Amino acid sequence: MKSLGIARPTELSWLERPPSQALENSETLLYRLGAIREQGGPLTELGQRLAKIPAHPRIARMVLEHPTSETATLGALISEGELDSSGDALDSIRKQFAPGGVKKLAEQILRSIEEIAPKKSQHADPLAFAVLAGFPDRVARKRGSDLVFSAGGSARAPESAFFQSSEYFVLLEVQERQGLGQARSTTSVNSAVAIREDWLLDLEPSQIEEKEELSWDADRKRVQSLSQMKYGQLTLSESKSEPTDPIAASRVLAKSGLGLDLESWGTKLTLHDVLESLGRIASPEHPEEIEAWAKRVELLRKLHPALPSVDAAFLRGCVERTLSPYVALSEIRELDWTAALTGSLEELLPGITQELERETPTSFELPNGRKPRIGYKLSSPPWIESRLQDFFGVRTPPTILRGQMPLTLHLLAPNQRAVQVTTDLPGFWKKTYPEIRSELSRRYPRHTWPEDPSKAEASDSKIARRK
Repeated sequence: MKSLGIARPTELSWLERPPSQALENSETLLYRLGAIREQGGPLTELGQRLAKIPAHPRIARMVLEHPTSETATLGALISEGELDSSGDALDSIRKQFAPGGVKKLAEQILRSIEEIAPKKSQHADPLAFAVLAGFPDRVARKRGSDLVFSAGGSARAPESAFFQSSEYFVLLEVQERQGLGQARSTTSVNSAVAIREDWLLDLEPSQIEEKEELSWDADRKRVQSLSQMKYGQLTLSESKSEPTDPIAASRVLAKSGLGLDLESWGTKLTLHDVLESLGRIASPEHPEEIEAWAKRVELLRKLHPALPSVDAAFLRGCVERTLSPYVALSEIRELDWTAALTGSLEELLPGITQELERETPTSFELPNGRKPRIGYKLSSPPWIESRLQDFFGVRTPPTILRGQMPLTLHLLAPNQRAVQVTTDLPGFWKKTYPEIRSELSRRYPRHTWPEDPSKAEASDSKIARRK
């Protein structure tokens, strides 16, 4: 069809349309044979020459690579299924075994080749290399007692001298069998041609793919860069080095070293899940510290709209930047994650660290010198809790964010249970406190309960005796 000018057979109005996968596989094979330069593309000059040979494109490519009667005969044997099944496909040529049908096809192929007048191969082993040129996707590598296929899968290598003679083979006849009562089928190799690894580098178009990927060294507990030269699914060579992409390395370190799958943050994991998982890593004893940090940053956005919203994607970026200088688990065991995440913020907005500490402090100093910790949680406003007596003398409600955010006060009785939760301390002194003062005096007589606590002096002792 391509020789007729139909570059994309998928666009043809078929009477009976072949499976899409079959058409795609055919295009892929033509590309690997050099007949087209891309999927859906027209024939190359080589492709046009292949189309003039009355044989499968594989056989045509093979005989064009080495245009001799030997190659034509081998191609005809392959086409007619008459290969010697002893293992070495070239034995069929050596034994000069060629039935009548094979001879006729070989002669047709030779005549068509003469019209094209191709150049003879200069390769050291031209016949075997020609087989590789026609079957580049049938390469296998011997590994132990198995043959591993470049296209995926494997088979048990036949126990013969031929399959001990080389490491690489082109498999021409592979058979899958499943006997009665067998749960799985077995794959056997009947016919192959031995090749050398360096021949794979000589193929045109090149089938070699150089890959560089990051991997986790479980023994050394560190990220490493693995450079591989691959032929299909066969690894020809590989080397290890230090990672050159710090962000990509940080993702591997997070996932394999810390158990944090950053790719799922914001897609599969909610913000709550992210904060919980990061909190367990950052501070196992107090995992809520990371959520508190996130709340503080979110509050600071009221003063600095340039700060990004604290969501899973934002936290992922912070973690990636935090981990980017490191490749080993040992380097981050003592990492102060709250400080590190703040440092990541500093990179985005210089000077924000001081603002975070000043406008969203972690504690609040009361008149008597006590410094209760400020609680930050995403689902609620910030709060402090302390004894009710610690707030004696406090007339102005405690706030943060330059007075824009009042703190929720948990006022505790001597038994450490809240008698009131409020953001309006003056209103509490005026309305609620007088109602509960008599009960508090009766239950806790050893504590002072002034009539106007807003003018009283806060006590710094646990028990203040009545005067």
